[in-house]
Amino acid sequence: MVFSSNMVGQNLIINSDLTVDSTNLTFEKRNQIKNGFSSFDNKKPDSLTVSFGTIGTTVSALEIHFIDNIKPKLVLWSDAPDFNGSNTLEVELDSYNLTLNKTDFEIGDIIMGEITAESDVIADLIGDYRIKIKGHFKHIIGKTMIKREAEHNYYIKN
Repeated sequence: MVFSSNMVGQNLIINSDLTVDSTNLTFEKRNQIKNGFSSFDNKKPDSLTVSFGTIGTTVSALEIHFIDNIKPKLVLWSDAPDFNGSNTLEVELDSYNLTLNKTDFEIGDIIMGEITAESDVIADLIGDYRIKIKGHFKHIIGKTMIKREAEHNYYIKN
């Protein structure tokens, strides 16, 4: 069964038949591509937030909030205060097409989805840019799922 919500440039589709075998997201910034294969959540089904992305000393992540309504955004993180003195920068998505397998989750449930998105404009010392996100994701609610390369197996922990 498929349900959809359409806002200006922000499309959400619920497709209960969607199946995805793993997480593989690309984050494109100024023609440079990073791939993200890992995921974690805040382990709170009443205010669920799930993050999918890269791992390392700099991180690009798709973060989806399931509080009140479904809200995806881009989160950038660095081990140095690279964002106006902060280690973290949260960026709204200017446009996105997001497909999810469902919208209500409990610990142990599996979230699967696909996304194509473009961030709002981000400014830095070099100039303005946007980050494009594309790919698919899968996560077990309540777990941390870590993988550095697409061909590796997941390290899953509670």
